[in-house]
Order: sequence, then C-alpha cells, then structure tokens
Amino acid sequence: MHDPGNPTLAEGRDRTGMAAMGGLGQKTTLVKATPAEVIAEGKAALEGTDGRGVILAPGCSIDVHAGDDNLAAVKQVVAA
Repeated sequence: MHDPGNPTLAEGRDRTGMAAMGGLGQKTTLVKATPAEVIAEGKAALEGTDGRGVILAPGCSIDVHAGDDNLAAVKQVVAA
C-alpha cells in the first residue's frame, strides 16, 4: 500500500472480499521510525479500514533490522 499505484488496505479488502494484509512500512517505519511513529502508522491503517478485514503487518516480511521496541509497538496497536 505504500508504493505508488498500490490500492489502500480497504480497497484491497473490498476488491477481493478477503482480509488485506499490510499497513506498516517494512523498510521504513519498522526500521527507522520511533515506536510512537509505528503506533501512529498502525492506527492509521486500522482507521482506514474501520478495523475490519485487515491484518496489520509489514508488506511481505519483517526486515531483520527492525528493532524490538518497534515490533512491540505493533502489538500495542492491535491489543488496544
């Protein structure tokens, strides 16, 4: 969803009728952002789908350089 031309999570969900997975920048947010920025991006992804039919995750993998604090921040988003 972060690359130009890609559908939003809600558009992907609605086009397929299945849950869409994504919402977190795997090489940007999870690696370079603060935990607060991870939480903000995660919340924005969930708000954009009304929290329905979405699996909050990075694009296709978790970069090995993603810090434990940022991965824990993802848990905070979905546990709220």
